[in-house]
Amino acid sequence: MTCTPTPSNLHLARPLYDCLMQTRMGAVPAGRILEWVGWVLLLCFLVGIHNNQPNDYGHSITFGLVSVIFGVRGFIGNGGAQVTAVGLFQFSSALFVGFAGAYAGIEQDARVTAAYLGTAILAGIALQLLVTIFAGAGKPSSLTAFPETSEVNRLAGWGGGILLVLMAADVLGFTKQYITLTEGAAFTSTTMIAVGLLWRENARLMSASSLIIAASFLAYAEVFHSGQGRLRIVALACVLAILFTIRFQRVLLKWLVVVAAPVALFWLAQQRLSLQETLAAGASAGRTGLESMTVPIVIFGQLLDAQAEGFPKSWGYNLLSTLSPLFRGGPEALGYELVLIHSPAQYGTGFSVAATAAGEAVYNFGLLGILIAAPVLAMFLKLVDNLIRKNVELSHLGRVRLLTLVVLAMVGGAVADLVWCGQHIFIMRTLTRLPILALVVLAWMPGRFINKRPKPVRRILRVQNAR
Repeated sequence: MTCTPTPSNLHLARPLYDCLMQTRMGAVPAGRILEWVGWVLLLCFLVGIHNNQPNDYGHSITFGLVSVIFGVRGFIGNGGAQVTAVGLFQFSSALFVGFAGAYAGIEQDARVTAAYLGTAILAGIALQLLVTIFAGAGKPSSLTAFPETSEVNRLAGWGGGILLVLMAADVLGFTKQYITLTEGAAFTSTTMIAVGLLWRENARLMSASSLIIAASFLAYAEVFHSGQGRLRIVALACVLAILFTIRFQRVLLKWLVVVAAPVALFWLAQQRLSLQETLAAGASAGRTGLESMTVPIVIFGQLLDAQAEGFPKSWGYNLLSTLSPLFRGGPEALGYELVLIHSPAQYGTGFSVAATAAGEAVYNFGLLGILIAAPVLAMFLKLVDNLIRKNVELSHLGRVRLLTLVVLAMVGGAVADLVWCGQHIFIMRTLTRLPILALVVLAWMPGRFINKRPKPVRRILRVQNAR
């Protein structure tokens, strides 16, 4: 299931084809198959319980806990010691489906009936389980060679320089009209700093380099992030988790992510509450600051209720929303369309909501959409993981591979956006992070893409697990 490295002078389409072909499930250990069978039987049992007593909010609490347990299991178990896109999908689902569903069950949220809330959680679990089965068990990257020091230093220097310029521009008030692009550029520059510092031969987990990366992350969170769209901070944290666990392969780091999640949620909640108070005194009263995280599963339940009453399915048309700027009359993003169900009075005002990736599948194809979305998502996530692994193994070949790794790490880190509200916001937020990278390519890469042989590797080292 690993991506076999191909010669660097092959056409760019060939490595992509190789990784796509190797995305298919290979030999699966019997123990893992038995585990999957056990989870499938458990899901069937939960569906039976829900069908017998559909109006019990207590069931939603149980279903939510199952989703959390399965999500954490998938996060820790996929990719060995390395954080993967598949694992992040599972962990994000544990939060947006499991935790949020259990919370709605505890609160007995009046906006959705217990029957449809339970069905929404079970649909989310089904998507988690099917994605896991189709994706299979991921393998960690094998980082055995490192780029020239001058290459990684230059990459970190470009990232640091861009971040400092953006901070100065923010202080002078030049970035207010371009906040989306500024945030995207800061996100990308922080990723460049991380790759540049971590891909040194002498990198250590506990070092000044790690402190610089942490400071860059805090600068992004405190200077460039406005308090809205907090998943951007989560996405950058996930990018760093991917990179750190590739470089220092310890399962303990993955467990630290799980342990740190509640602390991070509390911090993000306080940030949102502070923003609300800044906009209007008393606006945070009665709020938790986590509504954008806990409400999507409720809206998913409302969607199921609406479809039962005759609300039409999109049949895939809404999936073209990212192309709407290219032609008139195209579909709106899912978040805007769901307002018609959640809060009709605000429809068309620019207000938007979310309903999880499972909700997007159901919005388009009904519950059948879970079966359609699972293999597609699994193949995409596995492809991202395979491409990351391939570029890690060939990162010693120079700057093209390093910049490609920057892009792939950002794509993998944005999986939480995909789980939260589907493909539209995932694609659009990722695209805002690429323009500054294009400028870096133009400035740093003249003549490097054509007929340029990579510099020889200075020496080969094994990744030290003890680092």
